[in-house]
Amino acid sequence: MKLSNITSNQTFAGDKKHLIHFLVPYEKKLIAALLPRVPSYISTAHLTLMTLLWSSAIMASGYLAAKQHNLLWLLVFSFSIFAQYITDMLDGAVGRTRGTGLIKWASIWTTFWIMFFCPQLWWGIRSCCRLHICFCR
Repeated sequence: MKLSNITSNQTFAGDKKHLIHFLVPYEKKLIAALLPRVPSYISTAHLTLMTLLWSSAIMASGYLAAKQHNLLWLLVFSFSIFAQYITDMLDGAVGRTRGTGLIKWASIWTTFWIMFFCPQLWWGIRSCCRLHICFCR
């Protein structure tokens, strides 16, 4: 069987996933409230690339919390995690609402940036654990 036969019969279904968890009703309400407030000049590409900003903020705040022994940096750390969750949630909603046509691009790059985000999150948590150890002495 040729590779062209395999790929020609398959369609992309990355945008058809449905998440089922206890936060879904709250997420839908939050999306309904925030979606009209997203300016028209902000596209799904912008929201996808925001993960880079939040990952950098997590690394920097985790490092600074451990380096300066300042617990206020943990607020920045926590806000960055929450902000990444919100921008990722809005990314798909903006694309579906505006019909931008970046379905494959957004699916691939969102996955890539999430794989970039997770190690940064781990590194930040590791830095914060060092902070906890330093404060316990």
